[in-house]
Amino acid sequence: MIEYNAHVLSSFWSRVLKFSVPSSALRLRKSLEEYIEAVCVEASDREELAIRGIQEYLQIRRGSAATRSIFLIGSLHVEIPDEVMEHPKVESLTVKCMDLVVIHNDLYSYNFERKHGIHGHNLITAIMKEKRLDIQGSFNYAGKMFQQIGTAFLQDIKRIPKFGSKVDKALHFHLEVMCNWIIGMEEWTFRSERYFGKQRFEVRRTRTVELAPEPLRRQYDLMMDHLNTVSKTSDLTSMSRVIIRATGLDSLLRFTVPIAIYYCFTLLIYNVRN
Repeated sequence: MIEYNAHVLSSFWSRVLKFSVPSSALRLRKSLEEYIEAVCVEASDREELAIRGIQEYLQIRRGSAATRSIFLIGSLHVEIPDEVMEHPKVESLTVKCMDLVVIHNDLYSYNFERKHGIHGHNLITAIMKEKRLDIQGSFNYAGKMFQQIGTAFLQDIKRIPKFGSKVDKALHFHLEVMCNWIIGMEEWTFRSERYFGKQRFEVRRTRTVELAPEPLRRQYDLMMDHLNTVSKTSDLTSMSRVIIRATGLDSLLRFTVPIAIYYCFTLLIYNVRN
């Protein structure tokens, strides 16, 4: 199995190099290393039933969601100098877009992960613990985070410094790829059955989901003191019948990116993965 995986990775990388400029390929390799390291931390957290604070969680999740890697894949053929990619304003935009992807994914995947007992590594759970909110309140809080970060992103993207016409064009392309991941994920979520199954079109229409019960030994709700005070029995079984109004998701529909013109590219990547 190890030899087979090594062959697959070697084949993948040789094909990447055929259409990549050297600097972009090196960035992708570094980002994949960061991804693997973050996934190991995520696995450890899940094994130990650890729940991190919001900012600490986001720091790890940016890596475990492979956000930097997926942004780079779309512009491997584009030459952008390191000093431009590492410029504070460009990096700030990248981090904001990473967080938008993370919030988007965690909102939609929470119930699916809850059903399988792996929702400890999810923004909703981190918000519940740090802000002492219930699930609905945490969805609402995450939705506001998305709106605030999205607004800041759209403002900052207009203030990118000039680096010369050739570099500006390349950077503009890279930023378009980043933006389209958000739009592409929105469409893929409801074209795929991954998170909502056969009910995905109904969920898209109503923006509501029926809360799944937590599996035994993965009951993160029981670790929330502010939730346990509601029920003296601490079993919280009634929560399995709660209908969540996912108001946080509504904000995604209002988030539009004016330079999003590579929409089909992102859908293609997701359809291949799915």
